[in-house]
Formats: sequence, structure tokens, C-alpha cells
Amino acid sequence: EIETTNEVVSFTDISENLITYSEQFDNAAWNKSSITVSADSTTAPDGTTTADSWATTAISSVYISRSPGLTVGQTYTYSIYAKAGDMNWFRISNQSSGSTGGWFNLSDGTLGTQNGAGNVSSITSVGDGWYRCVRKFASVVSGGTQVLFSPSSADGSTGAPGSNAFIYCWGAQVEKASSPTTYLPTTTAALVGLTDVTRGVNGT
Repeated sequence: EIETTNEVVSFTDISENLITYSEQFDNAAWNKSSITVSADSTTAPDGTTTADSWATTAISSVYISRSPGLTVGQTYTYSIYAKAGDMNWFRISNQSSGSTGGWFNLSDGTLGTQNGAGNVSSITSVGDGWYRCVRKFASVVSGGTQVLFSPSSADGSTGAPGSNAFIYCWGAQVEKASSPTTYLPTTTAALVGLTDVTRGVNGT
């Protein structure tokens, strides 16, 4: 809690986000494979019209990825908000863990197949059909390794049902932590900062 004579500011979390353009998946910083992004397509979990739709253009090698820069031996947590469209399954994977990732069921909020010893996933409803999908892993390599976010046709599948199938996504985050913190949006730079901040006038 930060307090002055006439105002109280409080926060519940200190967050880190190593990924830039965390809500702008149409930005060129994101690598896209067999996916077309339509920006600001629907209402995001925070109530703004900033969530993007991802439409598939092929059946295989369907994903959006980034290379946040990792350190071998460190534990990282990936998270993203996802909502079902034509596809109900979503996958988070990473080149640095030596596994094919974890699957999330966006129709009922349950976990599907989870690969990789020590990699832990969770899925949490945040309302209006949105889920925060989380995957923790220990990096086994350093450098420009990638996190892959992938719509999926079924549990355990790395492909899509066909062209023009879609899903909604918003708010990607990568942090050097063993559990997710409050989402911290980024644009041109990675950030560390206070999150879930409230302020009151005259100490109220």
C-alpha cells in the first residue's frame, strides 16, 4: 500500500510480461503459420473491444508464436485468454521444454492431454465464455526459443479442422515464475509493474 496525506493507492500483485504486443496478434512481431488475424473482433475479458479472432487457412502447422528469450534451467509460465469459436480446443506448447504441449477444452473449461514431465497447466473461467489458459514449464535451452499458441481440432491434435475455422484470443503473457500473476498488457516493450491497482481519494 502506498499512502499520502490525501490519497491511498493499493495493488494486489507485481506482474511481469516478457512478450510485447500482448493484445495485438496482428502485429508483425507475432509469427503466424496458417492463421489470419482479425483485430478487435469481439469484447475482451476486460470489457474493451480488443480481442482478436484467429481464422485458420490450412489444416496443419496452425499456430501463432513468439520468441521471448529464455534462460536454461529457469521456470516460465505462459498464459493467454481464449474463447471458443468454431473450434473448442486450444494448445500451448514451447520448443524449449521438449514436449508437444498441453490442450485446453474451451467448451467446458477442462484440461485435455498434457505432455512433458514437470509441465503443469490450468484453465480458469473469467466469464462470457473466456478462459485463462496457463502452462508452466522449465526451460531446457536458452535463447530464441518459441512459445506456440494453437487452435486445435481435437484433444491431442496439432491440426485444425480446415480453412476458416476460428477462435478468439486476447492477453498473452510470459513470465519467469512458477504460477501466473495478474495480466499485464504490453505494447513495444516487456514490462514489470504493479497490477490490480486501485486508488481512493482522501483515503477512501
